Amino acid sequence: MLIALQSGRRQIREQLEAVASLKYIEIKSWIQTLLLDLNVELRRSQYIQPVRIVLQESPDPVLYQQAYSTLTHRLKETTILRPEFEALFLLNTTGKVIVASDPLREGELWDWYPYFRAGLTGAGVYVQTESYSGVEADFNAVFAVHPVHDDLGNTVGVLVGRASLSALDAIMLDRTGMGSTGETYLVGTNKSLLTHSRFPGYQLGQMYIHTENVIIALRDQTRGFTLYENYRRIPAIGVYHWIPELQVVLVAEREQREAFQPIYDTIRLNLILTVLAMLVITVIALSITRRIATPITTLAETARQIAEGDLDQVVHVESLDEIGDLAKSFNMMTIRLGEMLRAEAERATALEQEIAERKQIEKILRESKAVQMQLLLRIREQAQQVQQIIDTVPEGVLLLDATGKVLHANPLGQTNIAILANAKIGDTLTCLGEQPLETLLTSPPKGLWHELVLNNHTYQVLARAIETKPAPGNWVIVIRDVTQQRDTERRVQQQEQLAVVGQMAAGIAHDFNNIMAAIVLYAQMTARSPGLSDRDRERMAVINQQAQHAAKLIQQILDFSRRAILERRPLTLLPLVKEQVQLLGRTLPENIQITFDAAPGEYTLKADPTRIQQILMNLALNARDAMPDGGELRIGLAHQIVTGPHDAPVAEITPGDWICLTVSDTGTGIAPDVLSHIFQPFFTTKAPGQGTGLGLSQVYGIVGIHEGHIDVKTTVGEGTTFIIYLPALAFMPSFHTQEEEKELLRGEGQTILIVEDEATVRAALAESLLALNYHVLEAANGQDALHLLDTTDASIALILSDVVMPKMGGVTLLNALRERGIPIPVIFSSGHPLDTAVKDLKGVAGWLTKPVQLEQLAEVLAQTLNRMN
Repeated sequence: MLIALQSGRRQIREQLEAVASLKYIEIKSWIQTLLLDLNVELRRSQYIQPVRIVLQESPDPVLYQQAYSTLTHRLKETTILRPEFEALFLLNTTGKVIVASDPLREGELWDWYPYFRAGLTGAGVYVQTESYSGVEADFNAVFAVHPVHDDLGNTVGVLVGRASLSALDAIMLDRTGMGSTGETYLVGTNKSLLTHSRFPGYQLGQMYIHTENVIIALRDQTRGFTLYENYRRIPAIGVYHWIPELQVVLVAEREQREAFQPIYDTIRLNLILTVLAMLVITVIALSITRRIATPITTLAETARQIAEGDLDQVVHVESLDEIGDLAKSFNMMTIRLGEMLRAEAERATALEQEIAERKQIEKILRESKAVQMQLLLRIREQAQQVQQIIDTVPEGVLLLDATGKVLHANPLGQTNIAILANAKIGDTLTCLGEQPLETLLTSPPKGLWHELVLNNHTYQVLARAIETKPAPGNWVIVIRDVTQQRDTERRVQQQEQLAVVGQMAAGIAHDFNNIMAAIVLYAQMTARSPGLSDRDRERMAVINQQAQHAAKLIQQILDFSRRAILERRPLTLLPLVKEQVQLLGRTLPENIQITFDAAPGEYTLKADPTRIQQILMNLALNARDAMPDGGELRIGLAHQIVTGPHDAPVAEITPGDWICLTVSDTGTGIAPDVLSHIFQPFFTTKAPGQGTGLGLSQVYGIVGIHEGHIDVKTTVGEGTTFIIYLPALAFMPSFHTQEEEKELLRGEGQTILIVEDEATVRAALAESLLALNYHVLEAANGQDALHLLDTTDASIALILSDVVMPKMGGVTLLNALRERGIPIPVIFSSGHPLDTAVKDLKGVAGWLTKPVQLEQLAEVLAQTLNRMN
């Protein structure tokens, strides 16, 4: 009992510490958000210069008034855009409020405030538990401060943001996992209750906490665990956690009565189970004694009476096993012994023979007992082995009598009948699921197994009659859950179908890319031609715009077929999703409410951010179309740790850490006959002209390229949830700023050899290179290119080659050049994306995807030639 109490206390402590740690992480996240928001405000380009003008008190009154108006408007606007701040104040180095979102506070002197003095040296967050100025709004509030620097790095002021403790109230009042009496709250350095209590009469600003755990936490500034009497004078068990970032104490506690009640219930249950186990053992022992030990005792007693001279004794054992055979033999032996004694009564010499026979009989009895004991042990061992086999089979096994009563069931069988019939061992079954038992005991119309469907689970049932004695009419029923197997089969079939469609789509995209390559290059070159009329220039812009739309359509096809080229890099997903949620809030109809929920933690993965944004946008637009009358769009982020097949949400997911991105709507849902086709390209249920049918197929392809998985859960009339699983990275990503657009780079008259089998694409590339000040040679394939190199005297600086060509492709051409010792750099271009083997091929100077953009072509050529020089 003592061990159980100690174990229970340890479990309670671990639970409370887990709750406190989770609250601490949420508080730190909230603090970081406050500081980040202040930092972002100070880094805005339109914000920096007015701040410095006002703080340094520019002598130009007009300039000063403009800067003051700009800052006043910006501070008020920020309190609206960033609701975590109730007010914002800009102070100079003397502590005077220069500009504030609340103009009534301007001119106040805050030089005695601790957080103002700290803000002169660095950013931080502080809790104000005492009113220095008499302003009620500043009492029990949180202040985030950030120094303001001039161009030389000198501190010229402090930006202060006041936030209410109500945000911390929301965190503390969440009592998940704390039972009916548990609560979490914050205590300030003056021992005042900073967050609202869940119990009436203990309110913010009206209660001071003098409990033992709070005194220890404030004194030692540490964390710990103790039993104590809480501020309501009730025995409690809890943890205390000093939060240095806010200089407050976090307390997580439960009443001892509720916390220890499960432990006492467990001890009582164990005592009851022990008594029941002893009773069962006693019944089994009595049964064995009656069936086996009693006949043996009878046989021994009869033998004893015969040994005393009573030869009329008969062993009455009617069992048909070895004991019965032994009894019959013993009776026959007794009869024979009597006959022998009567036959030899007149001869004195028969005495010795009689004694010998008796000794022989005693030996047989001893051997019979030994054989019987050995047989009994063997039967027990075999029974245990059979029971172990039945308990470990991966299907449920039931034994029924002729009336349908459950005589026996292995553990999985007990689980199955509880689900399918709400029954247990000893109950009489009338049906399983929605199928009558009589139907299940007959042969199924197809195959060997009956099939049941209940609560989205599929079961197979096999019944076999027991024809042997002693219990004719009994049945053995085997039940197995094939839900995951059917789901896996469906997914494999769907993936095979999508793979075939994807291969065909990739081939179409390849040919389409070759066509668009010529259109894009000619349109961009013509648009740059001098003397072109404005009307013609507008027409060329339309051609180029439509060509770009076609290129995006090709990209969607390649995304679905998982043959698109991605710029995957380490990426933190949380800020990207937050930004996308804000964008959706501005673009989706007002009758659609958007919510975003992210579990605590880091969300780092290797991904192409543009493609991730495309996933969210496509799924959000689908959700919008499913909610024509409005509804709720929910986007969530969480981590899913998979340890093996037993906890994998999708059968194909391997063990590891997975990021779970969910997009849910409350729309019309997806019908079952449509669900199996939603990822197929060009499949759509929308009216003509309202959709291409490529949105979900592109999402499917992008998830696959990122080595992820996608799952769909839907109910007609209630909504749909798309769940995307992406592999997580264990390290923080490196961020790179986007480079600004560069001017069109021109050549210096170098000779470029174009190797391209499509004549129109080859001509378009040639004209583009001529316009970029390059000299051009052309070849239709690799063989023509090698022949040209053998016969021309021109000094070729670079080769621009397609990958897939008749007679000799680009890779074979590159290998032939290197075998001949020709070091000319080679750049590949292709309507098909280049796989890893081609991109990593030694000697490839660069690669381009069709349709080639003129700016990209100029930049890659110039960079390659400069690198070679």
